[in-house]
Amino acid sequence: MKKNYMEEQKFYRYKWIGVLCAMLLPGSAHFFAGQRMLGILLLCGYMSLGLLRWFLTSIPGKLFDILTPFLFLIPTVYIILLLIFSWRPIRRLKYRDWILFILFVLIFRNCVLKSFVIFPFTRNVAGFSYATLSTMSPTIRPSTTSSWIGADVIADNAWIYYWNNPKRGDIVKFCVYNENGKVEPNLWAKRVVGLPGETIDIDPPYILINGKQLIEPDIFKKISESQDGFNGYCFSKSINPISLPVTLGNDEYFLLGDNSEISVDSRVFGPIKRHDIKSKVIRIVFPFSRIKEFE
Repeated sequence: MKKNYMEEQKFYRYKWIGVLCAMLLPGSAHFFAGQRMLGILLLCGYMSLGLLRWFLTSIPGKLFDILTPFLFLIPTVYIILLLIFSWRPIRRLKYRDWILFILFVLIFRNCVLKSFVIFPFTRNVAGFSYATLSTMSPTIRPSTTSSWIGADVIADNAWIYYWNNPKRGDIVKFCVYNENGKVEPNLWAKRVVGLPGETIDIDPPYILINGKQLIEPDIFKKISESQDGFNGYCFSKSINPISLPVTLGNDEYFLLGDNSEISVDSRVFGPIKRHDIKSKVIRIVFPFSRIKEFE
């Protein structure tokens, strides 16, 4: 009897503490309950489902437009089930143990996970992002707050350009350099207009490629003729725009925002080198009512 009482003292009486731990770090409740290997596997499963969702939603094709809501739902169901099964007694933690656990969670989430898993995966395979400015409107709806709420969440694909070059009409994410020549931490998204070797000019509201109006693919006709909420192309209103026409080099691309009136793009900072184009934006994945693959 005394032994059982002492054994109970090693565990918390309240099972919700296990759920709290799982909310901080998936699998930690099982780890503290003595099922360490299971806890580690649950954490790996949580991370793997998130990466798999990014990868699958970045694959071109109408099939993945249909699958996108389910690819969002599966990790959500996994987390809910994980929290339900974390309703269990866990071993008591001393104040020092709680401090170490919280420090571990902060370091793991903000340093290890971001630096060694999320950042390499999103830069080299696939990832999600959202626009904070309306330079690609109405194609991509930007956030109206300081968070992603209200914005279109987009999926981009980096591996697609390992063996293919960008095509005209692709929406791409690329590196931007600051005044000191250093790469900015965030990638920008614009549409590919001009390809290597071409001469680019603007005759509002049209783009001229080698002296001819650009109307193919069809998205350029819509933008130039102000269809579906577009406003046509114009010269940049920035302080130091480049001189047009411009002839592109063998590894250069001319990128423009769909919202030509306010976009800062190749009209300002010039053509973009091929090695600075990192990924192709495939589709809107959220909100579900706006899921679509880009033209």
